[in-house]
Amino acid sequence: KINYFKSTVTTKSKFHVTLGHQTVMATAHFFCPFPGTSASSRSKEPAASKGYPGASKSGPTLAMGCGAAVSERQNKWPTTFDFSNNYLHVEELWQSNSPVEYENSDGDQVKLIPETGKLLLELNGVAKGEVTELRYDPPSGQLLQQESLPLGSSLDSRSVIPLKDRDRVVYLLRWLCTTCEVPFEGALGEAEEPLFYVLLVLEKPVMCPLGSLVIGSKLDFDIHSPNCRMAFF
Repeated sequence: KINYFKSTVTTKSKFHVTLGHQTVMATAHFFCPFPGTSASSRSKEPAASKGYPGASKSGPTLAMGCGAAVSERQNKWPTTFDFSNNYLHVEELWQSNSPVEYENSDGDQVKLIPETGKLLLELNGVAKGEVTELRYDPPSGQLLQQESLPLGSSLDSRSVIPLKDRDRVVYLLRWLCTTCEVPFEGALGEAEEPLFYVLLVLEKPVMCPLGSLVIGSKLDFDIHSPNCRMAFF
């Protein structure tokens, strides 16, 4: 997701999708690797060695496939897609190092916010201080903080992540805890920067050159608005 795009980027929304030299309407469906599955689809070989048009080992260029806007993240992107892996449907595209939010089984709105090497807790819109440790129990979905305190409005809170949100929350929290240096006990899988895929259902066929940069935009936004209209790439 592009940082300057202030609206949510949700599954089943329509975007103006630019790829190659064409722009077409498309419906987006976002998904991510299922937590705990193999990350074999992430090739360690940089895209520049794959022979993509415009790829260069010497640094960013404006050529297709290795633009200046994506050169920093390009080497982290997979160069193949593993159809044998399991993937998790997500309702909303997550922006890197943004807060992780969910409603726990007791109805409390839980928000974990990264801030300069710290992880802060907010419950029902009220700041509750710093989280220095997280402990997750996979069978029950219970998530506790330091001293076995619940992430809830009372000490009697069950502090359980609902099943529908469980995999998404754990997947994102693994990365936030790593960047904030907060121990996260019980989370399965390696702590890698969250990776998201998108299935684009185009309204008409278009030419798709190998290695193209794909940009999803909301070009129907008010042109006089100061908001960025590019949503994701």
